[in-house]
Amino acid sequence: MKKVIQISPSKSGYFYHMGKWIDMDGDGRKDYLTARTNAKAGMGELVWYKHPEDFYGSGDTWEENILTKGPDVMFDVQTIQGYEGIIVFASEFFNKRVTLYQIINGKVGLSRVIDNSIDQAYSVHYLDIDDDGNFELLVNNHETDNAQAGIFLYSVPQDLFHGDFTRTQIASGFKNAYSLFIPNMCPGFPYAVYPGPGQQKHILVAGDGDYSAHLMRPDGKGTFTREVIKNLGGTVGAITTYDFDGDGFLEFFVPNYDKNYIEVYQFYEGPNYLGPVENQFLQ
Repeated sequence: MKKVIQISPSKSGYFYHMGKWIDMDGDGRKDYLTARTNAKAGMGELVWYKHPEDFYGSGDTWEENILTKGPDVMFDVQTIQGYEGIIVFASEFFNKRVTLYQIINGKVGLSRVIDNSIDQAYSVHYLDIDDDGNFELLVNNHETDNAQAGIFLYSVPQDLFHGDFTRTQIASGFKNAYSLFIPNMCPGFPYAVYPGPGQQKHILVAGDGDYSAHLMRPDGKGTFTREVIKNLGGTVGAITTYDFDGDGFLEFFVPNYDKNYIEVYQFYEGPNYLGPVENQFLQ
């Protein structure tokens, strides 16, 4: 029989978007790192819960450790050469900024604001987008105002806490679908993927409130061309990718949140290397 373990106490008005299993204090057990918010600026919290030694049998609670105010929605965790502990990049949606924290033995060391002019930062990923050995941050904001909505790359300096993060917008032109009562917001999350053997990273984008799935193709010059894969006529949620048939090319799954089904697409070899999978709808 499955056993459900509640690891956090209830905190009225707060909600969680994601979490990471990581050993925060060096005791060899995976703790749980997460962020929570009550949808108010300045009230987000980056928090970790200590994995008890024998939580199944003993009923031990998961000790709560609040690291800092600020992070509220999504974040990325990395170990980076030259820096002790872990590095957390955070997209602070309600604080309207992108931030950086060094965490050593379960406590915050250095921290900094990377950008406080991006408006409602929604996700952040640390990666080498073009495999040139230099790392970037892939970030999107999430806006009701189409003119502000976009996807961005930041060049990551060698000195994380004193160097300059240079921002470049790599996608714009997203347009929210009309909504009578609650305004839509876009874009949703971007995902950097290798479509198949020998190909450069492409970026899939869940459009969220623009009702579309997008593909951003690299042009070999450090920029991308965005195209609409399909307008699904409903909110496009998080995209998942996997090579299910083992041919070396990714399939990806695009959910229509409003209409309660999933469309399946595949990459394949050739000049027009993207198309729907036969019998593509999952409900």
